[in-house]
Amino acid sequence: MEIKSVAEKLNDEGLAIGKLSLLTGISTHTLRVWERRYGSPGSIRLPSGHRRYPREEVPRLRAVARALKAGLRPKRVVPASLEDLEKLLQVAPLLSQGNKGDAGQDQTAEEMARSEIIERWIGGVHRYCNETLDQGFHEEWAKRGPMNFVCDYATAFLHRVGAGWESGELSVSQEHFASARLGDFLGSMWRRLSERNEGEVCIHAGLPGEPHGMGLAMAAVITAVTGRRIIFLGVDTPTDDIIASTKACGGRMLCVSVSETYDQKTARQLLQKIRKALAPSIRMVVGGKGAPGGSNGVAVLDSMNAYYQWLQNSKNV
Repeated sequence: MEIKSVAEKLNDEGLAIGKLSLLTGISTHTLRVWERRYGSPGSIRLPSGHRRYPREEVPRLRAVARALKAGLRPKRVVPASLEDLEKLLQVAPLLSQGNKGDAGQDQTAEEMARSEIIERWIGGVHRYCNETLDQGFHEEWAKRGPMNFVCDYATAFLHRVGAGWESGELSVSQEHFASARLGDFLGSMWRRLSERNEGEVCIHAGLPGEPHGMGLAMAAVITAVTGRRIIFLGVDTPTDDIIASTKACGGRMLCVSVSETYDQKTARQLLQKIRKALAPSIRMVVGGKGAPGGSNGVAVLDSMNAYYQWLQNSKNV
């Protein structure tokens, strides 16, 4: 009875071998050979006769593929756990026969290391493991600094989570879990920075009906890095409240994030309304995949790096 319940669960949540192949880039033939030869990836046969593979195998098998590409032997890496693969991949670049001074190879090693870290976090998302994400975020923040963490690691992590959700690797609840953990972490970090700052006040807000706030939180980190103080209104803020709060707080800058799902015509109209209601000396900037152009007096930026440069070139009083 217990085995049947497991089978039913995998039937609902597990992956067919074709889907597993699509998500990992490993052919179905290779996956079948590995399962026969090494007992990995493990599967369970359903009452219907079909096999299903746990979704948690996806980040592990991606790590296997990278380890094989780095020159490690299948016998060693195919049955290995994700944790063991992470350790092996840390020393894998040492196996390369290339020149250490080659900038292209250095970049490849750096990208491989970052990809492995992201996959480790994805493994934590699969397990709903707070510790894996929280500890991982803190470690990379300390190593890379706020700018690199946001622009390279947080952005890559969110892209990977989104791709995992779209492909069916990650469930809606897992996507929400990942976004919430990263959002909480970013919030705690920008608040810590902002509390020590003495620069101008910057308002961060989402337009009415805007449900997505991750871009706003990432932008807040960048704002705080430049010495500014942040008043964070969050998502779905009525337009009149954005205007009134900016005036009441003595804000010298307003940062608005617009997601790709937001109607651009509506966003443009609301931004123009806000712009007209605020003094010309108050700078406005909008970012995000749904950020509309065509609003006079509103800077439109397409990346966090561009936002950082814009802040650096703007007066901070």
